[in-house]
Amino acid sequence: MGTCVIFCAGGFYGLAEPISQEDYILAADGGLTHVQALNLQPDGIIGDFDSLGYIPQGATLFPVEKDDTDSMLAVRQGLRMGYN
Repeated sequence: MGTCVIFCAGGFYGLAEPISQEDYILAADGGLTHVQALNLQPDGIIGDFDSLGYIPQGATLFPVEKDDTDSMLAVRQGLRMGYN
């Protein structure tokens, strides 16, 4: 099992380390723009999409009024999948 790499909206200045084929790429709302800029294909897309401005095909949609941020939703998703 690789690493769950979560891309969130906000400043992005490059990868700290390369992403491998084993890694799971999870885009949280506006973080999808960073994934796309790197020409990567996300394995999952999650959020309320108030930052991105549209709902991508295949995304897991949450209401804007929720208890967690999109980033925390992504962290919880990774944990549920067995990543730590």
